[in-house]
Amino acid sequence: MYEVTKELNFCAAHRLYPYTGCCSNLHGHNYRVEVTIQTEVLKEGMVKDFHTFQPLQDWINKYWDHHLLLSRNDPLLSILKDTKIYIIDGSPTAENMAKELSEACPLPLTKITIWETSKCQATYIK
Repeated sequence: MYEVTKELNFCAAHRLYPYTGCCSNLHGHNYRVEVTIQTEVLKEGMVKDFHTFQPLQDWINKYWDHHLLLSRNDPLLSILKDTKIYIIDGSPTAENMAKELSEACPLPLTKITIWETSKCQATYIK
């Protein structure tokens, strides 16, 4: 069995709601995403062509890059207009974002890790 990992990147703002710490304020991150897939098939000496990950990067660009990520229950939804918003069922934590991205991933996913900063990350293992 082989695994391959591809790094994807995007910028977005979010706030954690309902949360009472400092991350309840609107703020942004330069996110780094590591997507790992597993396969047994070798083709021309490769497990998977890294271009295979492009549909996931396209999904990120369409729904998350330079968007505001908010909880479905966030009161800001009722007052923000003309803003690119992506609604997440739970709070837009790195943990929930990793799970959400795994559900959008058309690849044989093993795990997704989302880095909010160079020192803080969360991993969803499928």
